[in-house]
Amino acid sequence: MKQAKAELLLHEIAAWQQEQRIDAATAERLAQRYRQPGGALEVALRWLALSGVLLVGGTLFGVVKLMADAALPANLMLAAFAIGMIYFGVRMSSNVTRPYPVTGAAITTLGLLAVFVLAALLVGDGREALCFSLFVPAAISLAVAYRYALRWPLLLGLLAIFHAIGSRSAYMGSGSYFADIADPPIMAVIGFAAAALGTWHLHAEDGVLARYAGFGRLYLILGLLYGNLSLLLMSIEVSHDDAGWWIAGFTLACIAEIVLGGRFKDGRFTGFGIVFLGIDIYTRFYEHAWDRLGAGPFLLLGGLVALLLGFVFEWRGRRTKATSAEVTP
Repeated sequence: MKQAKAELLLHEIAAWQQEQRIDAATAERLAQRYRQPGGALEVALRWLALSGVLLVGGTLFGVVKLMADAALPANLMLAAFAIGMIYFGVRMSSNVTRPYPVTGAAITTLGLLAVFVLAALLVGDGREALCFSLFVPAAISLAVAYRYALRWPLLLGLLAIFHAIGSRSAYMGSGSYFADIADPPIMAVIGFAAAALGTWHLHAEDGVLARYAGFGRLYLILGLLYGNLSLLLMSIEVSHDDAGWWIAGFTLACIAEIVLGGRFKDGRFTGFGIVFLGIDIYTRFYEHAWDRLGAGPFLLLGGLVALLLGFVFEWRGRRTKATSAEVTP
């Protein structure tokens, strides 16, 4: 069994235990069947190989920059490097007898990064050029992912697409980071559309798309992440007259995710809904109570409300589980 499929099964087993579908002993017995052989030393060696590949790749980029005095030789060398890295990375990741998923993923990442650099050099500067230089490696990543049933290129491709559409992030120095979305309403629509596609993909993976097990989970997680973040930003950044509509929309979206999670027995919907609903409640609480209460009472009241909500949710969950056990023959 491929390590990617084994990791997916282990993730599902952990989710079943978290959702209290199975107890800890059953989860451990199931997990033993799908754990890959090898101890901590093997894992450390794999990640050491990953670091080495990334360092070698950075060195090769520097060599290309120093050796090429003209644009055409540099572009040709960079294109050859990209093709070679993608080819060998895919071969190592998809080898049936002796797969190297970590090292193969690292080499494939270097190849896709080279494609991005090459596209950026060819199209020049500007917002439109940056978007194009991201869509090119995204398309190649998606093609590689579906051709060889590899999840890592799919993740890279989806991240490139979301960043090309309008997600910006950067390190600003002194331990601070910058993150923004250029057009949150459009990003929210695209994010939830990706989540819907992921839901369909997950169901199709039980049949015609069985070869692509785990792909739908990436669509779903990234879609819910970007969709909820976009609604959160709109509920904070819009003018006071329009804030109420966006706050209501954000709150209803979180509640809908919790309901869908319960309906489909999917912890991903439930998890995102609960987390972002908590962020929504805390944000509204901060906006209306911080200046009126002061730090001490604010934090105390917030902690008590969180404890009360946690108790109510846990009590309701246990009661529902007990009712289901009584109904089940």
